[in-house]
Amino acid sequence: MDDRTPPSKTQEGCIGMSSTTSAQSRSAIADRLEFIGLDETELARLRSASGHIEKHLTPSLEQFYAKLAKVPAVARFFDGQASMGRAQGKQAGHWKVIATGQFDEGYVEAAKRIGLRHAKIGLEPRWYVGGYGLILEGLIKGVMQDLVAEQLAAMPKKRLFGGSTPTIDVEALSGVMTAMIKAVLVDVDMAVSIYFDKLTEEAAERDRA
Repeated sequence: MDDRTPPSKTQEGCIGMSSTTSAQSRSAIADRLEFIGLDETELARLRSASGHIEKHLTPSLEQFYAKLAKVPAVARFFDGQASMGRAQGKQAGHWKVIATGQFDEGYVEAAKRIGLRHAKIGLEPRWYVGGYGLILEGLIKGVMQDLVAEQLAAMPKKRLFGGSTPTIDVEALSGVMTAMIKAVLVDVDMAVSIYFDKLTEEAAERDRA
């Protein structure tokens, strides 16, 4: 979400994490996916809507970052519009990975960098979680509208203009929405877990000093 490091903070390369932390273990992502029920069937539903997600991602991000610019507590993490634009570009790339269900080692490393960076600059989780809620709001509305339009377009015209009322496949729609929301929540969990792992590690180091 951020693109600037306050001068008082350490450089990113100096930040390390124990290999035993909850969000960095080898099975971290697999455990999360299994618990929340994002199996191959669910991931296939997510991928089926990836084009719609990407379509509505840009306007959702633009609206989100426009709001950030008006909130001093968060805007201070950016060095102007150029900095915010770079952050938006990085966010877009990360969300596209989520939309295609690529929860692999590369994804875990990216999530780790995000969590560490937020811990480094002091970006509280409430801004990160709240921001994802705003972005997800735009995606849910846009993707839902697209999927309903697709179903209506696929129906025979006699059903659309005849006496019977067109029936939307609610189960199919809810399946896609559920998969998308689960994927986003897994991503939030990863970043926030890494954030708190880092703070816990730093507190332990201070206690040992």
